[in-house]
Amino acid sequence: MADRLEWQLVPLVKESQREVVEALAEEALKLDAVMEVAPQRMRPVDQDRLLDLQRRMDACVESPCEAAEAPPMASRPTWNQDAHGALTGIEGVAALPLDAFLSRLGNQPDCARCPGACRYPGVSGMPCDFDLSPLSLVLTDKDLLDHVQFELSPPEMEALAARLDAYRIDGWYSRPQDVDPEEYLADASRFLRFWSKKGFGVAPAYATAEDRDV
Repeated sequence: MADRLEWQLVPLVKESQREVVEALAEEALKLDAVMEVAPQRMRPVDQDRLLDLQRRMDACVESPCEAAEAPPMASRPTWNQDAHGALTGIEGVAALPLDAFLSRLGNQPDCARCPGACRYPGVSGMPCDFDLSPLSLVLTDKDLLDHVQFELSPPEMEALAARLDAYRIDGWYSRPQDVDPEEYLADASRFLRFWSKKGFGVAPAYATAEDRDV
């Protein structure tokens, strides 16, 4: 599968954890430098330490699901019957404490009903990643297409959303066969505005199905 360009949310560090993350990141960068310049000097204990630093930094960032207030799976009106029906007949399930399993699964965020979900998700299928590959088919503004190749802060996201709205309202777009340009541009601007208001930035990334868990 060819690489596809998508927006991914930039991790948002909790304000109360900012100093902690800065200290962890400084140590991680030093270990990264050793791995890059002299990988033979990386001991197993150093590799374990790098993984531990990453886990600790991950614990200091705000979850997009929490920020967006995504509802839990269990809040679906038909959750119990749907979940039991989906698990019936799966080998090994009978040996599990099913109610406990369903309770844990039901607490997971329901991405399909997340207020921040986009209609054009990236390779992962996660609706908080946005597929940018159709953008060059819809718009020909080279300056704008170059602009999305860089990380954007929340104010920059708001400004870009306004530009996309202007193109959509004025009809300055192409009509590729497989994309509804008005729907796509509206979804892109809504995605940018929603997450910028939550304090997240976006960064471009090239991804393939092989790179991500799908």
